[in-house]
Amino acid sequence: MRAVIQRVTSASVTVSSNEISSIKRGLLVLVGIANSDTPTDLSWLVGKILGLRLFPNEEDPNSSWKRSVTTEKSRVFYEDFLVEMRKQYLSDKIQDGQFGAMMDVSLTNDGPVTILLDSREGGANANAGASDVANDLKKKRKEEWEVKAKANSEKIRAAGAEKKAAEGERLAERSEAAPPEVV
Repeated sequence: MRAVIQRVTSASVTVSSNEISSIKRGLLVLVGIANSDTPTDLSWLVGKILGLRLFPNEEDPNSSWKRSVTTEKSRVFYEDFLVEMRKQYLSDKIQDGQFGAMMDVSLTNDGPVTILLDSREGGANANAGASDVANDLKKKRKEEWEVKAKANSEKIRAAGAEKKAAEGERLAERSEAAPPEVV
């Protein structure tokens, strides 16, 4: 399971022009669910979301913004990112906010489409400095996949043995039957 979490002053969901839910100050959580997700994934994600300390009166010594790079380094990376985007796309279509400012960002999400990209999961620095939690999840998923693959392999072998036995029986029946006619 994956979640994109946004701290909001308000959020709402509208379906067929009808508002079906809304909140004031809080967290907007966009959740992605994969076929391989388990109840363990669900419990882990709920615990992580509810354990976040994202509001001024809450404290979290491990908060991600305390691990982020210095303001000047971030500003340079951000500006380089914008320059590269404008080089590779229509420059007048690339807009930005005010770096480092406390911004109120408003958007209307178009359908259930949100994509989370992480350069640590496929870029030049893949897995460099990845968190222990992310590594543990990858290891767990790999182990789950190996267990499922082994079980599927055993099922295929068993089905193959049954098929061979059935083919052997059919061949035996055919050899006892009259030979086929040829025209």
